[in-house]
Amino acid sequence: MSVLTNHIKAQAHSLGFDVVGVAPVSSSAYDSDRSESERENSFSRSLWEALSKWLAAGFHGSMAWLARDPYRRSHPQSVLPGCRSVIMVGMNYWSKDELVDKSEFGR
Repeated sequence: MSVLTNHIKAQAHSLGFDVVGVAPVSSSAYDSDRSESERENSFSRSLWEALSKWLAAGFHGSMAWLARDPYRRSHPQSVLPGCRSVIMVGMNYWSKDELVDKSEFGR
């Protein structure tokens, strides 16, 4: 893991995020020597198809924003040309005061 990645993760944790991830965007996505169609074809079709099926099945539930413009959501460089990595953060929604006794679920 790079020094920069470690620094980003430490900063995110210091801001209260529970999980932090850094994922590279396909290097071919920002390879300026390739044509637009060659760059597009380099993306994993199976991931795109999985996202399309997931949305079509309605698994996004009430989060309608996920279904809007799925291309932009799955191709970061269409929004940020030259993007090389994506930083994802997550935060637990449950506060310690709201924790449920898990033994109740065993009944």
